[in-house]
Amino acid sequence: SNSNSIYSHDPELQDLLDWSWLSMPLYALHQFEESGYTVYGHRSDFIQTFNETNVHGIFIHPRSHTIANLVQAQGMLAAYAWASHRTGNPLFGALVYAYMGVHAATHILPKMKMQRLDELYEPGLAQTVFLMAPVTAHVIYKYVRYYYKKTMLSSSFSSSSFSGVLRLIVLLLVCFFFALFWHHAIMGGLGLKLAGDGTIDSATFLVLSVLALIIYPVVADRVLCYCCCYGGSGSGNTITTTSTSTQSKQHLE
Repeated sequence: SNSNSIYSHDPELQDLLDWSWLSMPLYALHQFEESGYTVYGHRSDFIQTFNETNVHGIFIHPRSHTIANLVQAQGMLAAYAWASHRTGNPLFGALVYAYMGVHAATHILPKMKMQRLDELYEPGLAQTVFLMAPVTAHVIYKYVRYYYKKTMLSSSFSSSSFSGVLRLIVLLLVCFFFALFWHHAIMGGLGLKLAGDGTIDSATFLVLSVLALIIYPVVADRVLCYCCCYGGSGSGNTITTTSTSTQSKQHLE
């Protein structure tokens, strides 16, 4: 592909860009267990299970749940993966795995309070524990290692090592803030709650979801640029060394 030729000089960067695409089938397997078939081979009904427990005060409507899964979840993963490859900026991929980390936590953390084994399982939990959570942790580690190395070695950073580590911490916090906001406010608040209780109809929900999908990556890019000074998508992956960034720009042109 075009990105393979552009970023072949940085295999570690190319690896992160590829991981951003792999988030889509990974999350699709999770959705299959939630809304397809459980690990016991039974027909899964996540909506019924969720509405019966109703721990968040949210009633999920099947139509709004479908829009949330296809547009807000898979649409977001696809948009961020495309943006990551298009700009050569793997921070978009970091947002993807931050989102999956937040979603995995919503499955796992409540179950840690359960006392009975028959209460532990819910549709989507097995894939989360044995696949999504470990892979997400592994990929986030790869992002941390990549940006730590680039921050420490980049000629564009003349500050101390402590400042570089602090910048990395801010970067991680911003990524997880955007993931948390998307998961709880955009999907949970706008989508499942307002669409579920009839405050907005499905057509309005679909339009708002598409608008959020277009606007949100741009806002995330600008905030990450401002907070972490990585250069933004407009200038390529400028957190890397100067020579690497220059080569990327030349290829893109």
